[in-house]
Amino acid sequence: MRAAIVGFVIAGYAAGARADSTVTVQLNQNGAQLASYLNLSVPDLITNAETQFNTLFQTAQIPALLSAFASTSAIADHGLGVDYAVLPGELMVGVVANGALATDASFGSSSHELGGIVFNLAIMAGANFGRWGHPRWSVFANGYYESESYHGLDGHLATGGVHVQYKILPEQRHGAISWLGLDATTGFEYAYSTIGKADTLPIKFKVYNPAGDSEHLTFEATGTLNVVAKASTVPIEVTTGLRLWNHLALYAGGGLDITVAPATIDVALAGDIDITSNMQNVGTAQVTASGSASPGVVTVHALAGLQLNVPYVHFYVQGVISPADESVDVGLRLAF
Repeated sequence: MRAAIVGFVIAGYAAGARADSTVTVQLNQNGAQLASYLNLSVPDLITNAETQFNTLFQTAQIPALLSAFASTSAIADHGLGVDYAVLPGELMVGVVANGALATDASFGSSSHELGGIVFNLAIMAGANFGRWGHPRWSVFANGYYESESYHGLDGHLATGGVHVQYKILPEQRHGAISWLGLDATTGFEYAYSTIGKADTLPIKFKVYNPAGDSEHLTFEATGTLNVVAKASTVPIEVTTGLRLWNHLALYAGGGLDITVAPATIDVALAGDIDITSNMQNVGTAQVTASGSASPGVVTVHALAGLQLNVPYVHFYVQGVISPADESVDVGLRLAF
């Protein structure tokens, strides 16, 4: 795994949200010369730069941004470790990699974009109770923690989950093809994710005039930028599928997610603004922002996947989609 958290995006509605933000840009004599070069007045160039900062930091949409960060963190842990085509009596251990993506535009600049992606890697274990006389019941557990830097930002992701699965209708075999029956799965999933910074973070942006003339600038931001999301989810799923020649299983289903996922943001950045090409200082900027939000409590999702079984090894790929997020899992299990 390269990075626990790559970023966050704007999406969805944030319930119980609050947000406050300010952006202040001041230009020196070099900044006045830059305004003249762009055929802008100094106040117009200041307004231009402040607009770019508001766009970069999404200060007008902080609640939606936080709601997306929380929901993407939640789906990054969804269903990790669950076997939707379990065989009676199996015991299993394995690993699964997950990539979750939110659907809307990202937060950041062209060089330090914080895209709507969360990468997660989980270790799992599971058991079907068939060897103890209860083949309709299975249990699973997964967990992982990782911390790593990305573009100067420190990312942390901790996830965990426990699931129980009950086969409502038993598997039925017809020659080489088996219907998997009907499974119900529920449990508890938790994800804790952060993005933070406490020293210099260079942020690149561009100012321009109505004629299309432009200049690339760099904001040498110093201070703090912290975003935290905690997502607790109870999924309720129903799945079914087919098993072919005991080696390939195709499955699909869907369900509800009951989620509590508060998220907060605190930004206090200040620093010089330099012309990127020659690092000539043209002024200073200050950006402050704070807010909190949470996505809706009840959402829906659909899932589908395939699993290849060879002796003692299961390889699987599955996808999950919800109204604001998608995720893909790739995993390997040792089965006994």
